[in-house]
Amino acid sequence: MKESVEVDHPLFAKGAGGAQCKGLPSTCGQMANCEQAKQALECGNKRLDRDKDGVPCESICPGG
Repeated sequence: MKESVEVDHPLFAKGAGGAQCKGLPSTCGQMANCEQAKQALECGNKRLDRDKDGVPCESICPGG
């Protein structure tokens, strides 16, 4: 019998609401737009929210 393994990694995860996480850019400079940054944050890329206010990449998502 095969054993199921949970992987907690942004590249293999699905974010809340079923957002696909694989292949998303990893830095704000690589994001195409604010929606992509929000999706990456939802997928677990906490580095995108430096001040931990829930708004990723504030240069492209001012005020969320």
